[in-house]
Amino acid sequence: MNPITELEAVALDAVTAAKTADAVRELEIKYLGRNGEYTGLLRQIGSLPTDEKPGFGKALNEAKAKLQEIIDTRMGQLKGSEQGARVAKEAIDVTMPGRKLPAGLPHILGQTEDRIKRALIGLGFEFVEGPELELVKYNFTALNYPPEHPAMDDQDTFYIDDERLLRTQGTAIQGRTFETKKPPLRVFTVGRCFRNEAVDRTHG
Repeated sequence: MNPITELEAVALDAVTAAKTADAVRELEIKYLGRNGEYTGLLRQIGSLPTDEKPGFGKALNEAKAKLQEIIDTRMGQLKGSEQGARVAKEAIDVTMPGRKLPAGLPHILGQTEDRIKRALIGLGFEFVEGPELELVKYNFTALNYPPEHPAMDDQDTFYIDDERLLRTQGTAIQGRTFETKKPPLRVFTVGRCFRNEAVDRTHG
């Protein structure tokens, strides 16, 4: 068999049987690369009779062109199928439920506050609330604070204006409670207070 025809048959079978684009790329290097099989045949031209050289060279170039065309076609087919498989694998099913993200845990102060509330409510007390931005009337006046009391000084209390302040004590809610509820009262409150002073466990 003609060496060109024999090599062509083997190369075409190998390219057609290749299953991946990488395999085709390796075959391209093996047969058409600088040190490939076709280059090896090309080097044999020098040993051929003068009258056979043109025909051999022409046949070899035609075989290389044919193989290159087959390689390009097969490479395109495999790349397309590989890309399709990758897209299908990475596709997002929008009908599936989303992942539940961990919500974390309640803050330790919040947990403590909830425990206090449950305990006191269990003893028959009612939980009452009031605004953090409070009126001077409820924060001091309704609690019988004299005007000269140190707690009413600007250095100890965050005043918004002459009538409003950030409440300095939870007791401020009592004045509001007395206006809306009749005795006997069994109430309690838990909430933020604002004081212009160092942190002290004996105040809250």
